[in-house]
Amino acid sequence: MTELSHRDAKLLAGVLLHHWWVILSLALVGAISGYAIASAMTRIYAAQATVLSVEEQPTAGLGALASQLGAIASLGGFNLQGGGSDKTEAIQVLRSQSLIRAFIQEERLLPILFWKKWDEKRSQWRSDEKRSPSLADGVKIFQEKICRVKEDKSTGLITVTVRWRDREVAARWANEIVRRADETARARALERAKSSLAYLDRELERTTLLEAREAIFRLEESQLKIMMLANVGREYAFKVIDPAIAPDEDDIASPQRAILTGVGLICGAFFGVILAILWRGGARGSFPRAPEAIKPIRSLDD
Repeated sequence: MTELSHRDAKLLAGVLLHHWWVILSLALVGAISGYAIASAMTRIYAAQATVLSVEEQPTAGLGALASQLGAIASLGGFNLQGGGSDKTEAIQVLRSQSLIRAFIQEERLLPILFWKKWDEKRSQWRSDEKRSPSLADGVKIFQEKICRVKEDKSTGLITVTVRWRDREVAARWANEIVRRADETARARALERAKSSLAYLDRELERTTLLEAREAIFRLEESQLKIMMLANVGREYAFKVIDPAIAPDEDDIASPQRAILTGVGLICGAFFGVILAILWRGGARGSFPRAPEAIKPIRSLDD
């Protein structure tokens, strides 16, 4: 059996060497086809913004109050343990559908996201479409195919990557999403702090115990610090480490021409091998040799 396998391998090698030019020709055709397909596809650029979640802790040092005013703190919505949950909330804001929904609505991006379905001349959706894209469709395609938010647990860095066919637009969208997320987190913090202060004022009016009143004053102080940071700081929840800039024109994220060309080359060579084997097996000796390749292939009857 080993001798038979050796003979088959030797026969196969002979066939491939005999028709090497066919394999090479189809490989070149495949490579050229892959390159042509990559060139015809829409160029996609990637713009990336790198930010760091700001971990200001205006409530630091108030952990001892948790045992004294646990009920008041929980009802008032205070975080007496530091900024860990605030960081998690800020990242969730960056990934939230509400943020993307507002961004698409205010920037009127649906016609841009679904540009193939939009009639630019008539400023309306094409009549041949079964239904017009909805806001939910826009949010889904934006989060799944256009925008990616990734956090590096070891460094704490957060990258916001936007992939789009216009490199300038991709960079602008990435920076705008970070800015909007920061403003959303700022607005939420201000609203929460104002509600907490109003609640603490009501509790202060009801309480006569000196220790409880002092603790409430300290809680109010922490909420005032939050409001101060939200109103004064330019970057509240996210500190921009590296803003997104438009990539170079030849810095294409997809399609990868080299990969598609390589895939075409391999596929062409594979089909060349199959064709050589099938032709050799179906019509032994009828396939022209390499020197005769430039001549027309004669029919099998000749």
